[in-house]
Amino acid sequence: MTWGYYGGKVTDYTQTTPDIFKDARASAVMIGLDGRSFFRLRVSGIAAKDGKYGVHLHQGTCDASNFDAAGKHYNVSWNNTTTADDLVSNKTEVWLDLNVESDGDARSTATVSFIPEGKRSIVLHALPTLHEPEGTNGIGYAGPRLACLPFDIKTT
Repeated sequence: MTWGYYGGKVTDYTQTTPDIFKDARASAVMIGLDGRSFFRLRVSGIAAKDGKYGVHLHQGTCDASNFDAAGKHYNVSWNNTTTADDLVSNKTEVWLDLNVESDGDARSTATVSFIPEGKRSIVLHALPTLHEPEGTNGIGYAGPRLACLPFDIKTT
């Protein structure tokens, strides 16, 4: 079995106003078994009453001083020669978009047919995830990175 868990303060990347994730807290869990993974994310204390934000599992780690440390989206199809946008979808990546409720809380779940491993991060973006290409933005685009949480996936 493979699993991951995080509970605590969200690492805030932005100093802009309004800074909606400044005092937010999150809990995230992943259970991986039989070639599939289930993810659950809850974020509370969001300083926005409504809104939708893209959230993705990223390849790298969560670093408050360097949002680039999170790297690209974790994509099960990616390798050193893969660049095609058609490999980007909610079947090859973990997408956990949040719909913020009137109390500033949001929840999301995702089930994927792969099991990620290693030290990763869950990144909260400024926009909802695009499911179809739009202008110069491709599938999976969700705007600037606003916050993240560390996500260390372990195998037992």
